[in-house]
Amino acid sequence: TATAEQLQRLVDLTCIPVFTELQARGMVPDDHPSCVGHADTRLCAAPREALRRGDAILLLGKKLDFTVGFGGPDALNPDADVIHVDPDASQIGKNRGVAVGIAGPIGPVLDQLTEACGELRWEGSGWLDERKSIRAAELVELNALAVDETPMHAAAIHAAFAPFIDGSSRVVMDAGDFTLLGGQYHTASIPHHWFTQSTLGAIGWGIPAALGAKVASPDERIFLLVGDGSFGFNGMEFDTAVRMDLPIVAVMGNDACWGIDWQIQKGVYDRVVASDLLPTRYDRVVEALGGHGEHVTKQSEIGPAVERALASGKPSLINVEMKRAPSPLALFHIGNKRARLPKLD
Repeated sequence: TATAEQLQRLVDLTCIPVFTELQARGMVPDDHPSCVGHADTRLCAAPREALRRGDAILLLGKKLDFTVGFGGPDALNPDADVIHVDPDASQIGKNRGVAVGIAGPIGPVLDQLTEACGELRWEGSGWLDERKSIRAAELVELNALAVDETPMHAAAIHAAFAPFIDGSSRVVMDAGDFTLLGGQYHTASIPHHWFTQSTLGAIGWGIPAALGAKVASPDERIFLLVGDGSFGFNGMEFDTAVRMDLPIVAVMGNDACWGIDWQIQKGVYDRVVASDLLPTRYDRVVEALGGHGEHVTKQSEIGPAVERALASGKPSLINVEMKRAPSPLALFHIGNKRARLPKLD
């Protein structure tokens, strides 16, 4: 493993653009001069364009998986010199060749890279500014969706919740369309305060993970972002939360459907099969289990509802009604699938 300090030393010295993902979010704060935010190329344009155009790419413990098109030419510049560092030598060069492969623990390798880079002269460039401008444009587009309408867009929920993410809170994001948009929207500033489902995509893992985070960090506020479909997997674990006195606060985006499946089916085939859910009052379920529940239909109600949930001292669920709208990931998949459909005369 590597520390945030080890990574930041290399970034400070070289001024190279850096993207972070999954549990590495916050290792370099998003407000760092060289950080350009979330690394998922399916969600964000800045890393997508950077990997398509970059002439040298350094992968630190990053596998060439589906989040980067398995290293294929649609995702990574085929002419780029790839430097791949991974503790598992079998991962290096998988799916595409690399210019330099380094097998070893990330921390010591970072120290060696920083020492070697210290012998060279490094200067910033307009290329980093270009990446930052792309990221800023994305946030402008998302904020344009974050209006107080009924039903509201998922971006409106994330915008209202964002002020509660600070150094005294940890955020767990379950899998699904609602939380994936949150991964694009929210910034990360502190290591080990941002938890996602990893590339396994395990829907429903969020509630158990949030309870575990509360056990590990009892003095910190633990927030969970969860969709209504994901809640159905382990929602009854709010019983555990009440019995064990683990006051987490969950914010649910409820569009009464399996969001990404519904959107892809509608966007590709113009029909939906077995992806509708009921607009269930999951907040009442949590209340029946002994927790605190809130039902929200307006963006202006979200902040006060979070405050009341925190003040209750109970495991809490804020059930927010939202419209059915595709996330960037759903649009990504819709575009890919439509491009592969056979052309009919």
